[in-house]
Amino acid sequence: MFFFPFILVLFSFFLHKMATEKGVSPWGYLVGFISGFFVIIFATIAAIIFFYGIHVLADADAQKEVQSLTPFTMLFDFLLFLYFRRRIDRLPDYHDEDDDNNLPPNGGKKDLSYFR
Repeated sequence: MFFFPFILVLFSFFLHKMATEKGVSPWGYLVGFISGFFVIIFATIAAIIFFYGIHVLADADAQKEVQSLTPFTMLFDFLLFLYFRRRIDRLPDYHDEDDDNNLPPNGGKKDLSYFR
């Protein structure tokens, strides 16, 4: 189970890098991804306890069946990553300095002082 924190850090790094390349704040996407990641893990744990009982870790045969659910958890985490990656990919680029119409989504305003 040591690979779940590794996957979390790796996917978060990629999402952060993609969002900063687009010129938007990555924190909203990272909070959504990390919270979704833990929701998937806790939902898997709840499903395991529901189907195998609370004493699932004491039984050696049940542990093998629980380990068979690990790839499905990883699949759902990967699909969550793809969802956030697609959301970031659909954003327009905001870091182009030559275009005055490219404003960041945080409500940045143009300098209209030359109209005075």
